[in-house]
Amino acid sequence: MTLNKISWVTSLKKNIPIWINYLFVLYAFCIPISGTLTNAVFTSILILWVLEGNFKSKLLFALSQKFVQALILFFLVHILWLWSSGNSTFAIENIKNSRFLLYAIIYVSSIKKEFLYKILNGFIYAMMFSEIASYLIHFQIIAPFNNATISDPVPFALSHTSYALYLGLSIGLMLFTALQNKKNLKLRLFYFFFFITASANIFLIASRFGFILYATSILIVFIYTYKEYSKKIILFTIPLIIIGYSLAYTFSFTFKERTNITITNTKKVIENKDFGTSLGTRVGNWYYALKLIPENFFFGVGDGDQITAFMDKVTQDNSPYKGILLHNLQNGIHSELMDVFVTFGMIGFLIYLNIYFQLYSLKPKEQIFNILQVLLVVVFLLSAIQGGAIILMVKDLGKTFTLLGSLILISSIKDYYSSNLTKNQ
Repeated sequence: MTLNKISWVTSLKKNIPIWINYLFVLYAFCIPISGTLTNAVFTSILILWVLEGNFKSKLLFALSQKFVQALILFFLVHILWLWSSGNSTFAIENIKNSRFLLYAIIYVSSIKKEFLYKILNGFIYAMMFSEIASYLIHFQIIAPFNNATISDPVPFALSHTSYALYLGLSIGLMLFTALQNKKNLKLRLFYFFFFITASANIFLIASRFGFILYATSILIVFIYTYKEYSKKIILFTIPLIIIGYSLAYTFSFTFKERTNITITNTKKVIENKDFGTSLGTRVGNWYYALKLIPENFFFGVGDGDQITAFMDKVTQDNSPYKGILLHNLQNGIHSELMDVFVTFGMIGFLIYLNIYFQLYSLKPKEQIFNILQVLLVVVFLLSAIQGGAIILMVKDLGKTFTLLGSLILISSIKDYYSSNLTKNQ
């Protein structure tokens, strides 16, 4: 009986890595769908990771990777800058909210190469599912739920900006897969179909950021896929994108309305320094953040103090738009790039940018992860300019970034991992 129990425990432990990886597929599916489910699945992964043991090998391997080091270093910046914070409660909350940066240790030490495509597809299929729900809401087949409305059908994400980012990534990945998959016609048509529906979906939601990502993702994919003909491809792609925008302006009331409002508000900002609109508020955040940076250039104002410093600067300037500029500062200055620079200064800002640099420096062995690498860096940097990205406001975006970034890393060094880490288990 004792031998049978030992044999059963050994067999159970041996299968833990496979269970963890199937849970990662589910985890990738849940991230764009439900924060509650995402947390529950990750908790299960963490328990199995602990039960698996072999901590020394797993930790040493994960911590030896520069991308993981970059994430951990930025997490440590939050802790180190706590000493200079005049609002320790806010700073400690930021540290708690940034803990997902450490999840990369679990990802990199657990995900197996044979599961890379499955996990990535888990994310893509979640977006296909979200698209279907979005269309059902828009055409009033089902009632709106969560934060969705008929005019802004965002079924699962916390905001249309987050949903637009997910769609922007999906558009690029679906288009690339459709272009590359020349052997399986059915699969190729499947991805082309969802590329078209995702492109249309991005114009149904009220996110100007999504409108920008539509063109960005398509350009990245075409230039990467046909780089030897890059000049011709650009000449071909630009008219294609213009046609897409023209069709959207003709048939999407949301896109037409948002475009007209954007043009009007841009004129107000340029001519009158009007920060009273949605677009104007973003410009205003940059305007006052840029005034703060020279005063605390190297070390910033300290974690938790960026909001107070921003409020003081707006108040000193006696801005007529003070109310709207200070309205949504609960989590930080609206632009992640500006928030990081004001909070941590040039030193923290460079440590933040190092995350993107280390990700872009990787050399994935599979083409799909090459294109994902470019999309991830460009899309998240664009998101950081206008709002949250890795750490500001929407934690699920950060979880997406660290997970997909870890897939790219594993694609780059997985052979070494398979032959060395698993040997020690």
